[in-house]
Amino acid sequence: MTEIAVHVHGWWNLIWKLKVPPKIKIFLWRVCRSCFPTRARLNNRGVSCPLDCVQCNNNYEDSIHILIECPKVVQAWRGANLWDTIDMVICQDYNIHALIFTFL
Repeated sequence: MTEIAVHVHGWWNLIWKLKVPPKIKIFLWRVCRSCFPTRARLNNRGVSCPLDCVQCNNNYEDSIHILIECPKVVQAWRGANLWDTIDMVICQDYNIHALIFTFL
């Protein structure tokens, strides 16, 4: 089976020019390219696993949920005083790669 390349519009140089460890850049790239192994993505790829979030056990575990919607993640964003900024960006665009590029 051949894989189809996913074309995602964005300013990729924003990620690659960040002054953070390479593993953070790769993490952001994987999330933006829909390569992040959430339970929803693993299930779509044929891996049999529950779809519920490991942290809150009551929501569909996709990238948006893991990084933005999960109550435990929201609590962490609030603790870092970043939730108001993230919430404002969410109101503008609710897709994970656009959200990351807007936030950057």
